[in-house]
Amino acid sequence: MDRKKFNYGWAALLGAFPHNKSNAQSQKVYYEMLRDIPDDWWDEGVKVVLRNLDWFPSVHQLGRACVPVKKGGGRLSAYSYEPEFEIPWQRSLYEYVSDNKNLYLDQKNIPIEESK
Repeated sequence: MDRKKFNYGWAALLGAFPHNKSNAQSQKVYYEMLRDIPDDWWDEGVKVVLRNLDWFPSVHQLGRACVPVKKGGGRLSAYSYEPEFEIPWQRSLYEYVSDNKNLYLDQKNIPIEESK
């Protein structure tokens, strides 16, 4: 996401949680940790946080709210059962960026090198 989009969401969070002691350094840290989240996911995630949390969210809480939950496991074989589990949001985001690399790089205005 671009910085301007992040700033709109950040302003909404600061408005909703006025007792937060945020400063420019903490805003920079949040942006660096969350900047790979697509714009539309960010918008929805901020709304989820505003509807559901009583206190200013951590980076992890924002990431979980923004990135769609993926499930893993749940396999049954003749000898064992692997219970279903939730894939961490960081891994889901990494897979999204990897699967959509050309789209992602194009949105960031990063030149895409053609493989030879």
